Amino acid sequence: YKNNISSLIEFTAKMKAFGMETTDAAEIVGTLTQKLGFSGEQLDQTRSQLISFANQTAQDVAKVMSEYKSSIGYFADFLNPQEMNKAFMQFQVMAARMGTTASDLYGMATKFDTIEGSQETGARLNQIFGSLGVEFDAMAIQEMEPEERIRYMSDKVKEGVSAAKSLGTKEG
Repeated sequence: YKNNISSLIEFTAKMKAFGMETTDAAEIVGTLTQKLGFSGEQLDQTRSQLISFANQTAQDVAKVMSEYKSSIGYFADFLNPQEMNKAFMQFQVMAARMGTTASDLYGMATKFDTIEGSQETGARLNQIFGSLGVEFDAMAIQEMEPEERIRYMSDKVKEGVSAAKSLGTKEG
């Protein structure tokens, strides 16, 4: 705490201006500095990147920061802070389009990390997509990065929707 007091105060004050609760800002600072070893400069870069991201995607800054706070644990696997933030932003955009959260979306993507998870989830998705004539390759998706997995699933959903639209009213 003593090592990060100035970063904490600066980050919290700047985020308060965007409507973020002080406790949420302090939690982000704590996670980034204590658990991930961010310096004050990296903390400031992250804040700037997330504010810029929120503005570019027409999202509320406080909402993006809140999602970042709750999702950051999922993206901490990335050793490079820039890559970690980039991955969060990619998932946040996809999640916003799908009406879910970045952490839920990342959780769905990581279900394919193990053979058991891939088989179980793949079997369920194959059952759904197969009835529409769309093939879902659970073995191929296991070899993909999480971002690629979400794109693959999204493409399969689009194929499934197109197939369902071509069916009659009752079948669709």
